Amino acid sequence: MKRKPSDLVHINLRLREDLRRQLEAAAKQRNATLSNEIRWRLEDSFKQDTLRVLEDVGYDMQVCWARFSARHLRLDLEKELVEELARADDLAKVKTLAQLWLQHGSKEQLQPKRRA
Repeated sequence: MKRKPSDLVHINLRLREDLRRQLEAAAKQRNATLSNEIRWRLEDSFKQDTLRVLEDVGYDMQVCWARFSARHLRLDLEKELVEELARADDLAKVKTLAQLWLQHGSKEQLQPKRRA
């Protein structure tokens, strides 16, 4: 007979004695059974996994937006640089624009720091 997801099942579990004592003490503080304490902690660990995944997605979005912003700025600088080169009357400005373009190229590769 196939079990339903809501069925309660019995499992055997081997734990170190010190861990069993910690779980038992935590269960006592909550006025819960040892079995419920273990179940709650296991369920919470899956919730934490989901939160970690969401944090990773948030971090990846932050990296993408930082790179997009740097790329957009580089395109603007590139346009200015090319226009200035076409006019070629102010080489100091051309050099400044070229340096800015190069600097933002390296910033595009940097990644924001991950929050702890």
